[in-house]
Amino acid sequence: MINKAKRRVLLIRVPQCERSIGQEEKDLSVVRNFQPYLPLSLAYLGAFLNEYASEDYLVTIEDINTKYVVESEGYVDCNVMDRMMESVISDTEYDIIGISSAFVNNLDWVQRAVQLANEYHPGKPVILGGGYPTVYPEKSLEQTGADYAIIGEGEDTLLSLLNRISGVKNSRFEKLFSQISGYVYRENGEIHTIPKTTVIDDLDLIPFPAWDILDVEEYLGKQDERMLLGYTSRGCPFRCTYCGTHLAWGSGIRFRSAENVLMEIDFMYREYGIKNIHFVDDNMTANKKRMNTILNGLIERDYDLTWQASNFAVNSLDKETIALMIPSKMAKVTLAIESGSQSTQKQINKNLDLKKAEEVFRMFEQYDIPIHLNFMIGFPMETVDEIQATIDLANRLGAHETQVNIVTPWPGTELYEYVLKHKNLNREIAMEDMDHRKPVGFVNVPWNYVELNHLSYDTNISLNFVNNRDLNDPKSYPRLMQRWKGLEASLPQHAILFVCIGYLHKQMGNLIECNNYYDKAAHLFKKKDVDRAYGKYLNWDNNLIIKDFKDHM
Repeated sequence: MINKAKRRVLLIRVPQCERSIGQEEKDLSVVRNFQPYLPLSLAYLGAFLNEYASEDYLVTIEDINTKYVVESEGYVDCNVMDRMMESVISDTEYDIIGISSAFVNNLDWVQRAVQLANEYHPGKPVILGGGYPTVYPEKSLEQTGADYAIIGEGEDTLLSLLNRISGVKNSRFEKLFSQISGYVYRENGEIHTIPKTTVIDDLDLIPFPAWDILDVEEYLGKQDERMLLGYTSRGCPFRCTYCGTHLAWGSGIRFRSAENVLMEIDFMYREYGIKNIHFVDDNMTANKKRMNTILNGLIERDYDLTWQASNFAVNSLDKETIALMIPSKMAKVTLAIESGSQSTQKQINKNLDLKKAEEVFRMFEQYDIPIHLNFMIGFPMETVDEIQATIDLANRLGAHETQVNIVTPWPGTELYEYVLKHKNLNREIAMEDMDHRKPVGFVNVPWNYVELNHLSYDTNISLNFVNNRDLNDPKSYPRLMQRWKGLEASLPQHAILFVCIGYLHKQMGNLIECNNYYDKAAHLFKKKDVDRAYGKYLNWDNNLIIKDFKDHM
């Protein structure tokens, strides 16, 4: 029986895609694709509230992204997402709502969620969390009309705010988490800020994510691979000028114990039957001894389970650790090289030895593990030659996946202070342009955005699609098909993707599916916005895929 005194808390994550309702043609080369990953942050918040305040609060978690995956078929439809979000907010009885958005540029969806909350539940407190209020704390209240916003790490801050709003005294929580900071609030018509000065030092005090509150089983059942997210650390010991991870996690890095991480792996494997774990650490390998303990623990368990991580710092990798990663069943490696210029490496304070980066790449390459490389171009101090050096390195390495991003100077980073000091910005950056696909308007730089966008997108199209390295080995066709098919629903206008899937079907002997995808691509190319974004690649006549598609047409 539910305790009537409990306060009902709804935590909701808004759609992680552009809110294009009512918009006409868009530049498809810069449109954010739908990212329906499970909301790890909300799962942690729910677990924290259940662990330290289960007698005071009844928590409900709704993620519009995974809800859409479970309940909808076909391509992404913003109108359907909007109706889903309205239904969740209007139909859920709650006393306090927390609205989360991972990305700064999801302002439109956050504004819509706050509007719905105030419309259907007037007077109920609204708390914001995620990337948007972390980067723009005061502005997030001004632009949305919310009552509170959390800056950065949120577990202890959220519970502290809930207790403040509800008049709850929680001695156990207050003893363990006595210093709370990092939030903004309204009072008497004014916005007040409590800066973020503290973090949770002992990460083992945070319970495992409450996936049960999310009811993830339906979502996992619709995935090709039963994968859950996790983290083993928060923050990063380095301070690259462009990186804003310290805004969320504070300076430096904090680690969960290896034992705690392995206990969670045991739990997820036993409770949810997962087949893959994706660790979202900024720098999972920063502590070699701890990392090797985790790897040895995975080897000893020998589960039917693979794993991957969002980022490994190249400087922290060596032969010993890499050799342990292979028998521990690592499924994919992501390396953030960022720049192919040693001079730029120094200027952005990354200081990566590019020879070491290539050595590490070749070590992973020999094990035939899919490698994802991240690069950035468009630093304001970069020359055209230095930008080209990055593109040349990306092409020379030719990873299984390559991401070439446009530099964004996030407020709160050293890079942002640099561009202000050197007058490289002549306007405030628009919120919707806080995206690695879009130009932010640098001026007084030795390059131009038109050429930069061409370099970025052409390289992405070449290395990820029409010249992908997995096309050279028939044994790699199945994993390449799985990767490309996984993009289909979130990139319904990507004509080159459909061309490539068709070509790969042909190489695998499925001519009917080849023709189906070629016909889909031909139909897409008749649309003006599709042709504007992808039509020029039909002029790459020396490419076998393009030539085969044009012969079909």
